[in-house]
Amino acid sequence: MADFKQGTYSAFNFRWEIENQKSFEQALDRLGKTVSDFRPSFIAIGEDWYKGNRQLFTLQSRGLYDDLSENYKPQKKKKVGFIYPILVGETRRLSNSILGKKNLGSVFTLRKQSLFMGTRTPYAKYHQSDAPRRTLPQRKIVFISGGPSDKSKDSGINGRRERWLNIINDQILSEISGEVLI
Repeated sequence: MADFKQGTYSAFNFRWEIENQKSFEQALDRLGKTVSDFRPSFIAIGEDWYKGNRQLFTLQSRGLYDDLSENYKPQKKKKVGFIYPILVGETRRLSNSILGKKNLGSVFTLRKQSLFMGTRTPYAKYHQSDAPRRTLPQRKIVFISGGPSDKSKDSGINGRRERWLNIINDQILSEISGEVLI
């Protein structure tokens, strides 16, 4: 059981203390007031998102996906006029929706403390889902974490999370220091 007293915390024979607890809490409050609008970072993150997505939808080969079946390739070629990129179909609804924030079906909601990006295209969830499959292979369209199931072979897509955290970190450092980081 932990014994909690202001400035001193101990639990299971581990003891730590924050010196100047009140100063620390005041510094955190100032930081929260100083950096309350992350829209500049979110705009840069959105630009990175769409740039990576454009790379994904211009592949002229199977790219990072399981290839289309040999039976389906002639059907797609006849119906759409091309085989690759794999996730671009006749209507282009899915690809267009994640290639620009003003495109039909796109989700791009920017607020001071939050950013929502994605697609309203209903069948996108089937490509993205980690659910077991019988016929349609998984062909993710949203790559964020870079974890094993979220790994792209494209360097413009890999490392998004780290790049985005760096963008936010740069903004925080700039606002705290009063310097503009270029």
